[in-house]
Amino acid sequence: MKYSVTYVDVHFACPAKGGNDITVTHTPSPIVSSSDYFAFGLQHTTGERAGVYEQRTLFQSQELQDELNIRWVQFKWRNHDPGIGRFFNVDPIAEKYYYNSTYAFSENKVTAHIELEGLEAWDIKYSDGSARKVYGPFKDQNAAETFADDQLIISPVKDPKITSGISSARLDPVTQDKIRPHTGVDIVKSEGPTGGAKVSAPLNGKISEKGSDSGRGNYVHLTANKDSKIHRFYHMQDGSTDNVKTGDNISRGDEIGKIGNTGHSTGNHLHYEVRSKNGAVLNPINENPGLKNGSSSTKSVIRTPVEDNTSSLKFSTQLNVRQ
Repeated sequence: MKYSVTYVDVHFACPAKGGNDITVTHTPSPIVSSSDYFAFGLQHTTGERAGVYEQRTLFQSQELQDELNIRWVQFKWRNHDPGIGRFFNVDPIAEKYYYNSTYAFSENKVTAHIELEGLEAWDIKYSDGSARKVYGPFKDQNAAETFADDQLIISPVKDPKITSGISSARLDPVTQDKIRPHTGVDIVKSEGPTGGAKVSAPLNGKISEKGSDSGRGNYVHLTANKDSKIHRFYHMQDGSTDNVKTGDNISRGDEIGKIGNTGHSTGNHLHYEVRSKNGAVLNPINENPGLKNGSSSTKSVIRTPVEDNTSSLKFSTQLNVRQ
C-alpha cells in the first residue's frame, strides 16, 4: 500500500482500496503536500518526506492538532490518532450507529463519504414544498425542525423599499446641520401607505428590550434564537408595540408594531438595524435576504417521519456538513 511520487506533472490518487490520499505535482515545482494512509486513517511511518511542506488539513480534510506534539487530527466531536489509526472520545451518536467502530466508520467507505463528526442528518419539509437537510446532535425530529425553522428570515415590512442605507457619515435629515453615523436602513413600503403598516418579526427570537425615547421613538429589540444577533426597530407608532413586552418569545411573522414617525424622524418609515451579540453594527441587507426579494411570508414546518435509512441520514459527500 506504499507508493512514491517523483517530480512529474501528474494528479496522483492512491489506487489501493481504502486509501484517500491525493498528491498534485508539477514539473518545475516540488511536491506541495503528501500524506500516506492505510484504510481508516492509519498513517505510514514513512509518510513524511524531506522537503515537503506540512499541511494542517489531513485525513478526510480534518485539521491537525499539534499544540502538545500529540499530532492528533481533530474531528470536532472526537480526535483521531493517525499513528495507530484510532479514535478517542465517544461519538455522541455511537450507540445509534453501533456498526461504526474506531476503525470502521463512514460505513466503511472512507473514499466515498465524509465523516459527519458526530452529527446526524435530518430531512425537514415546509408547507410551501421546499425542503432542506440540517445536521446536528438533535435529540429528536422536533428539535431538528425547531433548529431549521429558526434559520428562516423574512423582511419586517411587506414590499419593502430602502430609502437610506448604512453610512459612517450622513447629514442629519432632521437638523440638516450635523454629520452623524447611520447604523441601519430606513424602510418604507414600495406599494400602498407606509404609515401604520405592519412591522413583523423577521425571525424567531425573544424581545430583549422595548421602550421609547426622543431619538428612537417607540422601539423594540428582538434577539434571534439562531445566533443571538439583535434586530432593532425604531420610530414605530404610539401604542403599536403594546402587544409585546420584554421577555416575550416571538415567532417569525408575529406583529411587533406599526410603522410610524416617532422620535428623531422626518416622516413615516421604519429604521431597521442588526447588531452582533457584542454590539457590532452589521448590514441588515446582508443579514436579511428578505429585504432583497421583499419576502414577508412565513413558512410553517410539516412534521414528516424521516426514513430510517442510515446511509442517507448519517453520511454526505459534501465536505462542509457541520452547521
